[in-house]
Amino acid sequence: MQNTAQQKEQFKQQLKDQLLTSSELVARLENWAMYYKDRATKQAHCYSIEHRYKSPQIWHPDPIPLPIDEIDAYKIEKALDKLPAFVRISLKGHYVYGGRWHANIYVRKLVCRDLQVHKTRYAEFVDKSEKLLSIQLASR
Repeated sequence: MQNTAQQKEQFKQQLKDQLLTSSELVARLENWAMYYKDRATKQAHCYSIEHRYKSPQIWHPDPIPLPIDEIDAYKIEKALDKLPAFVRISLKGHYVYGGRWHANIYVRKLVCRDLQVHKTRYAEFVDKSEKLLSIQLASR
């Protein structure tokens, strides 16, 4: 009996040691969001030939794309598949669709409508989702 209690305590301590810090988790989620956005833009384009037009005028140099860690993004995608739907909805709205910016109230309203909660509980759901994802990633 005491042996199982010790094993539980050891497991809890190992889980605490493996949990990501908030800044590490945010960095990984931002990488996942860039991967998700990049994948979506590669698949969708105008079906006419207009998407191939390149203007001869150069107004700004092409931005240098940030490197995307596709393996880590895939790990987060698989971890999100194992969690409840509210986690995926809240994190996707927050990181992929720009709900983390205060000015983007529309995305927050859509996420809250999908979750069927009041808009004042948006931050609570995002925090809870981040914690659950961190636990899921640590337990793998």
